[in-house]
Amino acid sequence: EMDQAVLDHAVSAARKAEDLVTGARARNYGGPKQSFDRIAALWSAYLGCAISAQDAAAMMALLKAARIFNAPPGTTDDSWIDMIGYAMLGYGLEHQDD
Repeated sequence: EMDQAVLDHAVSAARKAEDLVTGARARNYGGPKQSFDRIAALWSAYLGCAISAQDAAAMMALLKAARIFNAPPGTTDDSWIDMIGYAMLGYGLEHQDD
């Protein structure tokens, strides 16, 4: 049996992430391809190995996971929503040429 409250909260978080990546964040930081290409180039230079835009999105999601792991309960909503947003953008970057 599916827990409707869990599903409702999950869908709500996905909608909030969608609003962020298509609204304020897009206006503030530019398009996702440009932004993640820039992050990937900087990290590639720092690490001395190639990092793709998709890698950058995945690693940003991992940063949010690390924050959730160390945060007190009840203080992680923004990190969960950001992680969903990074996953959405990473998926979009991976499939941009489909």
